[in-house]
Amino acid sequence: MSRPLARPLDRPLSSDDRGATALEFAIVFPVFILFFYGMLACYSLIVSWRAMDLGLQRAMRSTAVSRSVSTADVKAAFKAGADIVSPDVGTNATVSLTGTVATGNTVKISATYAWTPMASFNYNFGGGAPTTIFKPLTLANEATVKVIYPN
Repeated sequence: MSRPLARPLDRPLSSDDRGATALEFAIVFPVFILFFYGMLACYSLIVSWRAMDLGLQRAMRSTAVSRSVSTADVKAAFKAGADIVSPDVGTNATVSLTGTVATGNTVKISATYAWTPMASFNYNFGGGAPTTIFKPLTLANEATVKVIYPN
């Protein structure tokens, strides 16, 4: 005998558990997806920041021990360091050198990178322009190094 489609009148509505799994899934799944995307976005941000740090370390080392350093040399050293972790940061970061490279001088190296999440979720309420939930960030880092030459 097959189960009737309608709820019997003698059974209360609160005891009807059909569709409970679908409802739980509908509530939990979007939260899980946002949490998972947030973890990936956070990982991407950490990798980009680490690439900037490594690139800046390489640029500082290059500046401190080279006899003649130009801005192009500093950018190349930054790119070589950042490419180890994230080629995108090495290619798209803006690197600048402030100061005169000479023995005993202090030089400042600055780097900025426009980090964007892997994808943007857009939502649109009330017919207006869509708004991005995860906004891009500008990562900036700088270091000061005293120039010394090897003997």
